[in-house]
This record gives sequence, C-alpha cells and structure tokens, in this order.
Amino acid sequence: MGRLFKISASQIDMFLSCRKKYYYSKILNIQPVERPEALDFGSAVHRGLASILRSIANTDDGDREFEHAIDAREIAREYALQAVREYCEEYALSDESQCKAIALIDSYIDLYFLEDLQNFDVLCVEAYFDVPFAKSDDIESHLHGYFDGVIKNRHDGKIYVIEHKTTGMLNDSFIDRAKIDWQLMIYILACTTVYGRCDGVIYDVISKPKHSMSLGETDEEFEERKAASKTGRIKRKEAETKEQFISRMQASFSEKSFTRDTITIETVEYGFRIAELAWVLNDMKEIDNPIRYYKCTGNCLKFGSCPYMDLCCGKVTVDNLGDKFINADKVNEED
Repeated sequence: MGRLFKISASQIDMFLSCRKKYYYSKILNIQPVERPEALDFGSAVHRGLASILRSIANTDDGDREFEHAIDAREIAREYALQAVREYCEEYALSDESQCKAIALIDSYIDLYFLEDLQNFDVLCVEAYFDVPFAKSDDIESHLHGYFDGVIKNRHDGKIYVIEHKTTGMLNDSFIDRAKIDWQLMIYILACTTVYGRCDGVIYDVISKPKHSMSLGETDEEFEERKAASKTGRIKRKEAETKEQFISRMQASFSEKSFTRDTITIETVEYGFRIAELAWVLNDMKEIDNPIRYYKCTGNCLKFGSCPYMDLCCGKVTVDNLGDKFINADKVNEED
C-alpha cells in the first residue's frame, strides 16, 4: 500500500500563505503551548450554532412545538446557549469571552434565526469527512475536514452544506472572497462524494460583537487603559455585572451584523479550480526537501504576530523549543 496524503482547507491556506509556518506546524508537528482565546471564542460560537441545527434534527416532524416559529426559536435558543456554556466551562474561557459568545448567539437567534430550516432534513451536524481526491504513483491524496452541517430540501431534494463564519469585519466582499476559498471547493467535492450531490454552500456569516469596554471595567479604568476621550455619557462608578455586560453586547448587534448567501457550483469556475487544487496538492506532497519551505515575511504580522515568530527569528530552535512550544509527536510517543 502506498503513502496516504491527507490534507484540509486550512492546511492548504497555511502552505500558500507561509511555507515555513506549514513546515513547523504540519511537517515537524511543533505547536504553540498557548492557544489564543479568540480561537476558543470562535469554537464556542460554532458549538452554539451547531446546536441550533441539532435542535431541529432532534425534533420529530409531528412535534407540536414546531408548529410556530417562535416555539422553534426558543427550543433552538435553549439548545444553543447550553452548548455555549458547556464549551466555555470545559475549555476554561474567561467570563468576558463567555458573555460575548452568549450575547452573540442570543442576538443571532432573535435577529437571524432561519425558520425555513424546518423545511429541510438535517443530514449531519459537525460531521468529519475523509474523501479520496487523486492517486498517483505510490501516493493517494485525500481531502478531510468537518461539515458544520448538511441539509436536504424536503420538496426538491437539493442538498446544501452550511458553513458558519465569524468575522471582525463584515462587508460586501466577504462572500466574494468565499467564492475563491479552497474550503468551498473541498466542501462541494466532499458533499458530492458522501451524499451523491451538492447544490451549493450556504455561508452563514456573523460579525463579532463590537465593544470598547471589557467586562468588569469602570469608565475610569477604561479611559486609563485606552487613553480614550470622554464618552459623552454619565460615567459608571461601579463595574458592570455579567448580565449588564451581555445586554450591552446584545445592543451592539443589528440585522446588519449577520448575512447569509448561497454559493452554487454555477457561480464558480469549478473545473479550473479542481485542476488548480490538484496542482497545489501535488506541490504539497513533495515534503522531503526542507529548503522548499521558505518564509513569507509579508504575513508575519498580517493578523497579529505569527505564533512561530520566535522559531523563525532564532530565539528558540527545533532542538530547544523552550517553554512556548511543544513537539506534539514526542509528547504522543511519551504517552
């Protein structure tokens, strides 16, 4: 049996943005010890959104509670908020991140709950896929990842992948960028392989809450921390409670904080993109020469400091990782 080469959309993006980062993370399996809380916040939100789908999937068609949209909404809210709280507790998120996630999910359900989902069968929620893509010589390439959800229209049989996205900046170009995302092509391929067809990917895009003050801050503490000007309102002398903070976060949301769009195969250059994907995967499979994993310095500070900056700058080495990194392969061997 030849070598199995498994790749995901995030790995492709990492390889194309900076091969050196890909080399450290995916070839040597060196991982930062600390995980940014922003990633856990996004995961908590995704867990809540997935529970909305589960609330529909787990309710029988004849359940009287689903005769009215408001009942469906409240059932979804109960599922989702419980899932967010459990995730935050399991992964020890800060009180502020938990409050923000709760406010986001609560606002999403109030402002953007998709009642039409009751016309769909939920085929899967947060489901892992691993599908073959190509085979050459002694290497077989597979695409793998997770569906946030897959739904099937009960009336026309069309099948769609649902992909939840959280972003700090929601604008008109977001969906345009999604059309050329590798994730789109991989979802279409995987859904077609697993379910026999894919009529599109529904992007459910959510803007992260906009706020200035943190949980537990007074106005004076905020002004000292941010060196901000006067807020033009009566200053609080006492810190907010969690409930007050959640209410303030919810007040920052509007219908403009959410958008939903369906991208179909007809709207993308499907054949060309498949050929391009094959070319990229072929390039990624040649892993034997470390020299080919060069740095892309233009991305070192693009989204904040790259977590592998200390390795690239020589502050630590592959043989002496210090206390900021671990070699996951060696940890697994010891276990």
